[in-house]
Amino acid sequence: AAEFLRSRLHLDTQLQRLRDVLILVLGVNGAAAIMAVVSISLQVQMGMLPAATSADAALRWWIGEAVGTLALTPALLITIIPEARKFLLGERAFSGDWRQLYRPGLPTVIKAFSLLLIFYLSFRVKALDQYMPLYLLGIPLTWIALQDGITGISLAFVAANFGTALCLPLFQSSLKAMPEIQLLQLVLGMTCLFTGVIITERRKMQLELHESEQSYRNLFDNAPFGIFRSTPDGKITMANPAFLNMLGYA
Repeated sequence: AAEFLRSRLHLDTQLQRLRDVLILVLGVNGAAAIMAVVSISLQVQMGMLPAATSADAALRWWIGEAVGTLALTPALLITIIPEARKFLLGERAFSGDWRQLYRPGLPTVIKAFSLLLIFYLSFRVKALDQYMPLYLLGIPLTWIALQDGITGISLAFVAANFGTALCLPLFQSSLKAMPEIQLLQLVLGMTCLFTGVIITERRKMQLELHESEQSYRNLFDNAPFGIFRSTPDGKITMANPAFLNMLGYA
């Protein structure tokens, strides 16, 4: 599917532009909706599902399919597949020391701890069940999106979804709230992915602007002929070394 989007719609698989994330989100949700309709229709036709509940079943199927695909696909495209390709091609060797693969800094540890804390509050502190503390996942996920861009939030989104999926059976939580949890994850995921890619685009633009300014400055300073800028009344506000040399100030 990613290859189809890349070839037909010129999707950048690193998801560095808002356009790329928008295409991915629409593609995932569209594909999930088609699969939900087809699968539920077949179950109704085969008598495995009452027709009266088909709409609700299709909605649940769509949400579950969309959130699972949307959680895993960005991390695969941006980090997991490129890193695996480097190992397979011998561009990155493994010496046996797992610490060389990734050494998290203090901010990363704090972010991971915040996710674990929310999981604990959501699945272990039963007194908070009525307040649905899992909604607090939006705080660390937004923080990660704002600080680490699309790369960081793609990995954090996977961690949040797998963490939730593991905690539900591990702590014997009720599955009645599963549709609401999945819808929460879908909305949070799309919001944070868009936030992350906007941050990434902004940083890329700032870097390109800085490089452009540096290139112009180097050209200005190293030009063999004099260049200056002045106000309408003739006051010089900027001059390069060649111009100062012409005036005898260098």
